[in-house]
Amino acid sequence: MKQMLLISILLVFMGCSYDEEIIDIPIKEKRFLAIEAYLTNNRKIEMTVIHNILLTDELVLKPVWYADVNIMTNKKDYPLLNLPYTRSSDQRFINYVSAKEVMFDKGEITLSINYKDSLFLTSETTVLSPIKLDSIYFGSDQRVGFYFERGEDSDYYKTLAYLYVRDSVLVFSKTHYVGKELKRVEINEKIERLIEADSSSFILSKISKDHYLYEQSVRNAYLANIEPTVKADTIYSNIENGKGIFTFFANDTISINYSVKDLKNQTVTHK
Repeated sequence: MKQMLLISILLVFMGCSYDEEIIDIPIKEKRFLAIEAYLTNNRKIEMTVIHNILLTDELVLKPVWYADVNIMTNKKDYPLLNLPYTRSSDQRFINYVSAKEVMFDKGEITLSINYKDSLFLTSETTVLSPIKLDSIYFGSDQRVGFYFERGEDSDYYKTLAYLYVRDSVLVFSKTHYVGKELKRVEINEKIERLIEADSSSFILSKISKDHYLYEQSVRNAYLANIEPTVKADTIYSNIENGKGIFTFFANDTISINYSVKDLKNQTVTHK
């Protein structure tokens, strides 16, 4: 439980560096592989694959080398290359990637990992239809409304805001459940320091239920790690014989290349 909590915090909140991570706590769980992969269309497939090495009183997380990692659909297979790098957009460590950008058709996507003929991991996810972010509404209290037409293939969404304040980037994110009865949804967020931003980007993602449950459990685990009175949930995973998340998402972005301080009670539409 404690081990799963810390691994997920490393992967999701802190990123995973090329160097091994050492955590000075007693560990009892057996060795396992941890996966993070978020697939979407018109991008390369990027995946983090790490494993734990158990010492007397330390947990060491190391990248997995030379595994056979394949992504499969009913039309095509995509063997991933073992090429480690740190992604510039979010400083996340990636060690398996497709040779080219990929466009998935509707249907199921399957993950298969064979590591040294001793560990076999599998997972599945479903391709989601595109999403259109129609407009962004700026309230008078630094609340931001995301207006969009919901699809029929998912009830789960994620909102992201990137605020560029002088020489720094502030990131705000949240996952949401949206009931099937709603055809058009406003997701309101109060974003601190919004009016200080010189420019900003607002991203709405349609995500899978697995993605939603994973992020919710990781967030709860993170809060429990910094606040002892908060009870941590078991980290959700959809990886068979491993831990982590393999999922597909679709998103859309509205970018504003100027300060929003004069946009109170106004709407910016998608160009």
